[in-house]
Amino acid sequence: MTLIPYNTGNHWVLVAIDMAAETIYYLDSLGGIPSKDLEEIMNQGVTINHAQKSKKRLNLKWVRVMCPKQTGGVECGCFVMKYMKDIVSDVNRLK
Repeated sequence: MTLIPYNTGNHWVLVAIDMAAETIYYLDSLGGIPSKDLEEIMNQGVTINHAQKSKKRLNLKWVRVMCPKQTGGVECGCFVMKYMKDIVSDVNRLK
């Protein structure tokens, strides 16, 4: 599992990549959806990385994870760190 904190410009979200499951998980404390730019960047990066290791074609899927939501306007970074801690403690939490 690869964990990538990502700043959209004014908000932190977490992207978790599970190559074995060919799945990209998206965790957002505001409940938003991934931007097209983020999807494109992640899809390209994962595809390029995979192509260097295997000839098998990837069938990536994105999953929005239901996760705790922030109530204020500035806690998103803390929520991303909490999500990361929870995933590292139990990787099956996303499945």
